[in-house]
Amino acid sequence: MFLLRLVDWSATGAVILNAVIYPLAILAARRYRIPGAVKRVEVTGELGLGLLAVHLLAVPIGVWWSYVVGLSIGLAWNALLWVLRAWQASGSARPRESGDPGPMSR
Repeated sequence: MFLLRLVDWSATGAVILNAVIYPLAILAARRYRIPGAVKRVEVTGELGLGLLAVHLLAVPIGVWWSYVVGLSIGLAWNALLWVLRAWQASGSARPRESGDPGPMSR
């Protein structure tokens, strides 16, 4: 803490310090990482569309309402996928055409 006060910090100096120190810290901690433990966020279509909606609607309707719209896009997309998967699963669970009800009905 004392060493931080020795430098007259500016925003540029702090960014440069982070740009230098952060990669070094990642390299120093590499041997302590567990393989496969790092999960990355994939920007899918619905996530990208939700983020775009938040970005474009923040000024016209306000930040919090744009958050609501972005969250609603993600929820609606996932609900649509859930309904489609349930519909496909119910379509594949039809009775057999041979008249045999199958092992699940016994």
